[in-house]
Amino acid sequence: MVAGLRGCCNQVAWLPCVDFCIIKSMKGKMMQNVPKLQIAASVAIPPALAAVAQGRDHIKTSEFAHAVSLATQTILKNHCLTGECYGIRPVKRGKFLLWPVAGIAQVLNGGA
Repeated sequence: MVAGLRGCCNQVAWLPCVDFCIIKSMKGKMMQNVPKLQIAASVAIPPALAAVAQGRDHIKTSEFAHAVSLATQTILKNHCLTGECYGIRPVKRGKFLLWPVAGIAQVLNGGA
């Protein structure tokens, strides 16, 4: 680390200090409304889903459809109508919808 290159929050200058300052000032006011992230490590992934995912955190729509035994078009229709499918919201990357493996494992294990 280079000495003397500190930002306003005593951080290294190349770090996004502005975002850190804003979050630090909002901590007591608006941070109560921010939802807590769920820990994906506590979800047991079924072996068949683990074989499909092959260590990835997100899978494509066709792989999600195969994992829950539905047609791909059914998954896409549910997403189009409600923005989710079985309570799982996908991440859009380019032209693909990527579905989180932890959410799919929760649905397959009986949670919704």
